[in-house]
Amino acid sequence: MKTTERSDRKIKTIARLYAVFFNVLPPLIGCITVVLCITVSFVFLERLFAYLILCIGMICMLLPKLLEGFLMMDLYANGDLKLYRAVTRTTGSNHRFSQYLIGECSAGEYQYAINVATACLKQKKWSRKRRYVWLNVLAYCYFELGDDQKLLLVCDAFDRISKDERNAALLQKSRPIFERYRAYAQRDAVRCRMIIDRLGNTKYPIDTYYNDFYRARVLQYVFGDTEAARQQYAKATGAADEYSFVRLAKQEMQAMEQGERYTDSMPEVLPDEGFVPRAGREYTMVQSCILGSYTIVMIIIVLCSVMLIPKLMDMRTESNLKKLLEQDYISVQQLDCFNIDANDEVADSMFVCVIDESVVVGSEYITNHKQIVYQLKYSVRVSDLQNPNYRLSPIRHICGLEDYEITSAFYRSYEEIPEHALYVASIEIDGATYYLAVLDCVKLP
Repeated sequence: MKTTERSDRKIKTIARLYAVFFNVLPPLIGCITVVLCITVSFVFLERLFAYLILCIGMICMLLPKLLEGFLMMDLYANGDLKLYRAVTRTTGSNHRFSQYLIGECSAGEYQYAINVATACLKQKKWSRKRRYVWLNVLAYCYFELGDDQKLLLVCDAFDRISKDERNAALLQKSRPIFERYRAYAQRDAVRCRMIIDRLGNTKYPIDTYYNDFYRARVLQYVFGDTEAARQQYAKATGAADEYSFVRLAKQEMQAMEQGERYTDSMPEVLPDEGFVPRAGREYTMVQSCILGSYTIVMIIIVLCSVMLIPKLMDMRTESNLKKLLEQDYISVQQLDCFNIDANDEVADSMFVCVIDESVVVGSEYITNHKQIVYQLKYSVRVSDLQNPNYRLSPIRHICGLEDYEITSAFYRSYEEIPEHALYVASIEIDGATYYLAVLDCVKLP
């Protein structure tokens, strides 16, 4: 299982792509989902459709999180430890800190891993599941370092912490790991034989290679069978050189040729007192970037809501008006609602549409009970609009609130519309375009 060599620049680029997928994509999808839900809910009044969009958006937001475990495990298990470490640094968050630490100890950063795991075990904020991770890191390090005394202390600590464990599935997953470390540290030949006989091919290649390394250690240090241990060490070296146990397996084979044991020459690693468990500068910077990206997305959502809601409310009013008109008339087409402003206030909310065989102009307003009421002011038959001999004269009407008098007129061409027109709406009929122009708005005394 040899991995292809990648340049440091390429690894950083891939790690950043992972960071975008894990950290930037979910809030971006959430932002788009919120905007779409607001639009659909206010414009089309289709709450069921809005809920459907919300559900799809939630699934898309959760998808990167669901895939994260598989992708990260795929990187680690298939021997790409260098990229795995780069990704865990670049996709920094609290719950990924354990992944980050596992990558560091797998690469042989024993001092750092032991410092962090020991310091984290002293903190009460971590859950019991996370404490099992820290203990597993310590056991991994002390097993590779050949420090049987400290390895037994870690196994005893696991027994104390897991004594009141109610999660049977979690306990069933964690306990065998520490049982095999304890059997090795105690040089229990019977239990070690049972354990290595059960070790076979696993789902992930890296676990198979690590099992070969464990089997080799047991054969060498428990049973004293150096020849069988040498064969198992050779199998373990099939993994990538980035893994610390691969380097240890090669060094053990070299020491065997000289009749020595490599673990006897390994230094004792003690945790640094007063060590504060935090990741490196790059990891911390990524955490800040993630927090910043979520903050920016929330600001975008708020700004979009502030800018879109007034417009969406107008579109919702138009949609409600059309439904109200369709209750009273057979055919309602090309509805266009617009406000006429005068003296820094809305003088009238007008609309124009084609109802049956006439083009109708009216006013609509919202009552105190939040209900829409409309008034039809005047209409022109479609046949009259299409007849060039029919004279289209300006018509005055009083707005819905009876505060303003508004003058408007229909035109057959855009060039006929006076330049001082306050608003122009267009209507298409049989391929021809006709125009309604609001010419004047005067406040009544």
